[in-house]
Amino acid sequence: MPVRVSLLYVDDCPSWQVTGSRLAEALLLVGLPDQVVEHLLIATEADAQAAHFRGSPTILIDGEDPFDDGGTRSFGLTCRLFPTDAGLAGSPTVDQLVAALAVRGGVPKALAPAAPEPAHGQPRTVAVVREWHDDEGWGVLDSDETPGGCWAHFSSLSIAGFRHASPGQRVSITYHHSPQDGFDYVADDVTIDGIPRVESESQPPGPGYFSRLTIGSD
Repeated sequence: MPVRVSLLYVDDCPSWQVTGSRLAEALLLVGLPDQVVEHLLIATEADAQAAHFRGSPTILIDGEDPFDDGGTRSFGLTCRLFPTDAGLAGSPTVDQLVAALAVRGGVPKALAPAAPEPAHGQPRTVAVVREWHDDEGWGVLDSDETPGGCWAHFSSLSIAGFRHASPGQRVSITYHHSPQDGFDYVADDVTIDGIPRVESESQPPGPGYFSRLTIGSD
């Protein structure tokens, strides 16, 4: 069922960026990887009043605020806090967003495709490709959980055929902490939105690690 998802925010409350990343991960988990999220900047008090804006960030699903507990009826340019299992936080958790999407968006959570199991027991998160070097067989991925960037070898791409990623692509990754070429994190498993997952061991090598030996006789 098509849904409309909006993220309303104030620039001075940076937690909206974390919320955007978690919202993208939640949409991936409920089977809506291509869902467009409308970003709406609330710049003035008049904007806040007109939008019934309860603070930054505010998520709307089909125009409804799934985190409206009925207790806040004042509107304005403020930062918002959400109750989570770990206490008050500037952003809902991924699980809370998944539940909100399942209820408001009409996506039965039990029927939503499960995320691939994390490789080696490592955490899985959503990232964006910053750069990719086909000639050398590696690239850099950015996520909130891997500040400074996550180094990725072509062999970590769990896709069929030529293992390549493009800057700006959204990916799902597992990773671990290990210094590599100036980066603090290394990707273990990478899947690309919209491309079927296959086990990386069955894929051909990338161009950065292709070699050829020719032996001739005089």
